[in-house]
Amino acid sequence: MSSHVAADSTPQISRDVVRFVFHSVWEDFYDWEATHCQSAIKSLGLSLYAPHASDVITLPRTRSRNRHRTNIIPAPPKPLFPATDQSNISCLDYTQEDYPVAARPVVEVINVPKMSAPPVYESVTPATRSIHHGDDDDSMAFVPYADEPTFDALDHTLNYGSFSWQDKFCDPDIELIVMETALRLESQHQVSFFDIDETGLLPLKLLPRPGNNGLAHKIRHRDLPNSPTLHFLAKFHSRPVKLPGLSDLQSRLESVVSIFCPSLNCLQPYCAVHIDALPMSQPAIPQVLNRNMIARCKRPCGDKCFVIPPTLSDDTMQWSETEIETFRTILNLTPDLIPCDLSTICRKPCREVFAQRRVLLSDDMIVMLGNQKARRPLQRAMKFDDLDPNDFTPNNPCSHAGPCDHRAQCSCYLNKTHCERSCRCSMKCSRRWRGCQCARNKLDATCGTERCPCRKANRECDPDICTKCKAKDAFSDICQNASLQQGRRKGLKVKESQWGLGTFLTGDVKAGDLLAEYTGELIYEPTTESREDVVKYRDRNYVFGLNTTVSIDSSYAGNETRFINHVPRPKANSCPQVWLVNGEHRIGIFATRDLQAGTEVTFDYGPQFFTGADGAANMD
Repeated sequence: MSSHVAADSTPQISRDVVRFVFHSVWEDFYDWEATHCQSAIKSLGLSLYAPHASDVITLPRTRSRNRHRTNIIPAPPKPLFPATDQSNISCLDYTQEDYPVAARPVVEVINVPKMSAPPVYESVTPATRSIHHGDDDDSMAFVPYADEPTFDALDHTLNYGSFSWQDKFCDPDIELIVMETALRLESQHQVSFFDIDETGLLPLKLLPRPGNNGLAHKIRHRDLPNSPTLHFLAKFHSRPVKLPGLSDLQSRLESVVSIFCPSLNCLQPYCAVHIDALPMSQPAIPQVLNRNMIARCKRPCGDKCFVIPPTLSDDTMQWSETEIETFRTILNLTPDLIPCDLSTICRKPCREVFAQRRVLLSDDMIVMLGNQKARRPLQRAMKFDDLDPNDFTPNNPCSHAGPCDHRAQCSCYLNKTHCERSCRCSMKCSRRWRGCQCARNKLDATCGTERCPCRKANRECDPDICTKCKAKDAFSDICQNASLQQGRRKGLKVKESQWGLGTFLTGDVKAGDLLAEYTGELIYEPTTESREDVVKYRDRNYVFGLNTTVSIDSSYAGNETRFINHVPRPKANSCPQVWLVNGEHRIGIFATRDLQAGTEVTFDYGPQFFTGADGAANMD
């Protein structure tokens, strides 16, 4: 009974402490803020007066170390721009050595004739790649065209749940007070952030939760006022961020994977297209026995290669615990890499690397893991619905243990799509796309016709598996089915055309050449519908349906392709096409015939664009 009482009284004591510290910080901060704000407002006051020559009194020079110093006491100032004569402007000339001299330059007044209004134009944020936007905020930031009677602004507001100016305001001062309270509790009362969040007393959460990184993370990305009441917060803010240690390879890899986009379309941190980070790969199951490693080595990598028998003069192997743990992490990811390559990664002699592999992965262990390895996939007919880009939406790369089937809840299996290169499943997975085996010939360009299985499936060649067509070589121009991922766009220029602004070629192109990629914001269907009111009112639509879920809207971000004008299909000289590029849908604008420099680029918007059924142009 006593144990239950003690367990219940501890949270109550913590809650009382949290209340007391929070109110103390609150009172201390706002007592300081009143004086600080008064001082800051006074410092913003500027004088619009300057002394004239007749207003300056020069006193005799004083004896000081600076022989050229002169004391100047200005008389009561006069307005810099007298109301009676605005053409007579006074200024002070500081070119003299001793003291400034007032000057009255003569200003010539020029009457500028009335200028005509500039032509109406539009500008957008330039974007070489599409930017993931998702859905617009449910809180409406402003009402567009609210002062124009022809626009039904009231009906447009029904697409949103609230107005942002009526939402609860998050006072930034509260962030400072809450964080200072938490740090005082942690330092002076040994109350953890987790326990503080559990009390539910503070208005903001400190630790991360779904959809929010937490105040402890957010506070590092804002500035702090120079307040003595925020002593603990100032120390926390200046504390360096804790990074994984150099010896902790696993944590370093997890940190890199969390921010680095592995898609071949990006290969950069903090990608603006793919917002979902991939988890770490599952530990790979070794397949190659140690006694079979020698057969995989084509030639020795050096005098200390593992294929060369050791001599009596070889030094004894000495590895630290950190080096062994690092090597263990590498073997979890690539257990079958030959020791020659592993020695380059570990910076250790090849013979020592092979010896360590035999210790960490003995042949008996490899056989045992092979017998216990992932279950075999069910022998069922595989169905794929990703051959037509208009009929499916690409899923996130799969990551799970075992084969890609319904038992693992594989996202590729459930979406009936092929596994892509970014998937965490085995490279021998039966659902993986096998690529093409196209070879260069004298008659046709490589992968230039539908004889290429990749091109027939409306997907660009994969540089990892389409090796014969040289899809990996961006400079050879051999593979004709890798234009989007290699950025083989043509020069375009936006200028006046007979339909307003248009897009023109700056060089000659051939039929089938990629002119450019259509870029913009990647938005979902609800946002496409909510923006339709503004689209119809402006009579300009920049939305293209990418697939069954996502559309591209270049109203606010895009490139030159957003200015391409409509011409019916028989006369249009280009066409948009949706391609699956390394697991991602992208839209390319391709020339339908040979074109010369200076030609305006046009394509058929499609009948759906003009009917306005859902605000998205037809990509057929």
